[in-house]
Amino acid sequence: MTDLGAPFATGRNADVYALDGGRVLRRYRDGGGDTAREAALMAHVAAHGFPVPEVYAADGPDLVMRRLDGPTMLGAFVEGRLPIERGAAVLADLHARLHALPLPAGAPTGTVIVHRDLHPDNVVLTPDGPYVIDWRDALYGPAGLDLAMTALICAEVSVDPTTDLAGRPARCSCRSPRWWAATA
Repeated sequence: MTDLGAPFATGRNADVYALDGGRVLRRYRDGGGDTAREAALMAHVAAHGFPVPEVYAADGPDLVMRRLDGPTMLGAFVEGRLPIERGAAVLADLHARLHALPLPAGAPTGTVIVHRDLHPDNVVLTPDGPYVIDWRDALYGPAGLDLAMTALICAEVSVDPTTDLAGRPARCSCRSPRWWAATA
């Protein structure tokens, strides 16, 4: 994988490159990250029916995964293709489903799997339904931690609660007062 070209997507910590055969390479820019741990947790939740991309390989800072086709939930909000109330319901359902999964062997008792970065830009809306991406920060803890992190991340992007991320009236952003009403 010497000549990957330009990434087709960029996140806070990683770049995503298109590979052949419906695969992508997600490479952490800082060269670190426990991709083996991340891949193992993704395999665990997938084995229990939770929607995550299939991981084909984890090596150092690299994860090779199935490519997901579709916009992120945030992109669908910004484009006006997903009503905020529907998106909030999808996020709430994803949280509930994730927190109901059985724990892997060795996980601390009294905890659940928490993603800690489950927000509209980490949900890809595919023809098969929503898929959750970016599992780097996932661990075990109380479900309330995950819900609080989602709320904090959505609130944190707020600069002007009357506009969305594209500067349009806030009818479709987690900054919107409608978002908070829908998730209450």
